Amino acid sequence: MKILVLNCGSSSIKYKLYDMTDHSVMAQGGIEKIGLPGSFLKMTLPDGTKKIIEEDIPEHTKGVQFIFHILTDPELGALKSLEELGAVGHRMVHGGEKFNQSVLLTPEVLEAFTACNDLAPLHNPANLKGVNAVSALLPSIPQVGVFDTAFHQTMPDYAYMYALPYEYYEKDKVRRYGFHGTSHKYVSQRAAAMLGKKPEELKLISCHLGNGSSVTAVDGGKSVDTSMGFTPRSEEPTSELQAGCHDVHDIPADGSHFRHPDPHDDEYPPPHFQDVPYRYADRRRQQFFLYRTHHGNRGQDQRRHRYLLCHGLRRQ
Repeated sequence: MKILVLNCGSSSIKYKLYDMTDHSVMAQGGIEKIGLPGSFLKMTLPDGTKKIIEEDIPEHTKGVQFIFHILTDPELGALKSLEELGAVGHRMVHGGEKFNQSVLLTPEVLEAFTACNDLAPLHNPANLKGVNAVSALLPSIPQVGVFDTAFHQTMPDYAYMYALPYEYYEKDKVRRYGFHGTSHKYVSQRAAAMLGKKPEELKLISCHLGNGSSVTAVDGGKSVDTSMGFTPRSEEPTSELQAGCHDVHDIPADGSHFRHPDPHDDEYPPPHFQDVPYRYADRRRQQFFLYRTHHGNRGQDQRRHRYLLCHGLRRQ
């Protein structure tokens, strides 16, 4: 069986094609800047070389269609026809309390997933766009959703409940959910295999390190606590895209030492603000972190957005 895996973001689609007979990767790549000028597909050829193909991709259905076209291209493709595909898997970000495992994406499942949009308004709608795009092009192919939050549904209540009025949880489902679950599950299982142990025999700390980072306590193959909370911004290690969790006393009550960044400044960020030490704190430790801002001209919106995400407030 050949399985196509899609990871759909608000303006990107990443993909990998697997041959499940030997778990080999047949093709991989991604589309960037969907709905924006200069959209393109970047792919890795079988010999390891990279190839970039510029193409106008106004929305996700056209993006998935273009990926299908590349996969079946006589020169660049890995498939003779789309009939070789046995299933499509999707990375789904937030399943709330509704999903504790991967599921076949039926209309009922998609309705329940859509109900979680308020918990991940930037990610879940983009995930749904990918599912709908595949459905429009290959209506009969099975699609499976793998949820970032599912692995953490084994956390006990004392780990996921906040010290807030219980009605917040009952009414709005405010609790610790945890993220990067697919990564933590894989890493903990691979660690057990490399140690020659069964997952049930081990207590591990797994680390997901990247632009977004998190750590998870895994006991007997199950998540029992994790650093991320209600959203991916909560109580996580500081990273390039996320500022971690602040102690309320880090920010003066009158805001006298901080000001909001103005993205329309002629010099953004100003020259004297290239290296700024920031103090962050979370429930486990306090640390100092030196963030070197990545900046460029006004056209580099992605870097500007990273800067805004990491520094909602900045020193004058």
